[in-house]
Amino acid sequence: MGIIGSIADKVLDVLDAVVDEKAARMSKVNGRGLEVRGVWETKELFIYGSPLTPEILDEHDISRNADKFHWGDDSEGSEMAAIAILLWFLEKDEALARKDLFLRDFVMEFPQEDFELLYNYVGWRNRNTPRKYYRHESVMDEPPGDDDD
Repeated sequence: MGIIGSIADKVLDVLDAVVDEKAARMSKVNGRGLEVRGVWETKELFIYGSPLTPEILDEHDISRNADKFHWGDDSEGSEMAAIAILLWFLEKDEALARKDLFLRDFVMEFPQEDFELLYNYVGWRNRNTPRKYYRHESVMDEPPGDDDD
């Protein structure tokens, strides 16, 4: 096996670890809810006790204008916190798609003080995911109307 094969194997190992980690985190959120803790003085966030840093946005090539998280309002720091929390267990596209509602329903509601909360993310997601519908075509020759009979 050449150097390219070795590099490819290492890349695949890293990707497997990332995918497995996201899947494990999503499974935890699905089974237990979303546990978030915030420290107001330092603006630190923790998910299940693990520190969450603004650098998670950098890792996903998402620009940011703040260096610290914020919550309890609609500031850039709060938006950054919403995206970061979602990126902890969702893929980038889904996190960005849910960001605005998550900001409104969760992060803007966090108290502007130290907190520890457990949220039913799955219930929230299910309530806020549009259901697919199908358009049914009429099989009648004429639409129903007034019969003069």
